[in-house]
Amino acid sequence: MDGGLWRQAFEYQDLAHLIVPASFYWEKVVDGEFKSGFKNQNLSLLSSKLVEQNIEHRVTELVLELKLY
Repeated sequence: MDGGLWRQAFEYQDLAHLIVPASFYWEKVVDGEFKSGFKNQNLSLLSSKLVEQNIEHRVTELVLELKLY
């Protein structure tokens, strides 16, 4: 299921393009208090796991990209 605002279910085979950012901004309200921050993701580690599975992808310092078409 899509974890975004739309909450639409989708099948893996329906995906065409995935972009994973190296970092992103998040925000939420917890018990009436606004919280926010940045999350960093280890694209090198993800890339090495994809290589182990022979999954083609492209990685830069900003994003990891999978084209499934």
